[in-house]
Amino acid sequence: MAAEKKFIFESLQDIKSICSFLDAITNGMKTGKVMLSSADECIEMHPSGLLHMSIKAKKKGGNNKIGFKIQWKESSSQEQNITLSVGK
Repeated sequence: MAAEKKFIFESLQDIKSICSFLDAITNGMKTGKVMLSSADECIEMHPSGLLHMSIKAKKKGGNNKIGFKIQWKESSSQEQNITLSVGK
């Protein structure tokens, strides 16, 4: 089993910067390669197949929050080439 690798980035950004970041993630999802890096941290992911998505939004007083979560399992090339045969 592979070791866990995490990438965490937090900062204050303007709306235009956040939209550019979300566009980059969208483009990476379309091409099957999402790479996130900052300073000495880097993580590369390859989304494919069916993905689980959840969106949470919260509004309390003057505070607002939107959370996106996308999950998938990487499958090995061996798993992708499995075929089913049914015989009598």
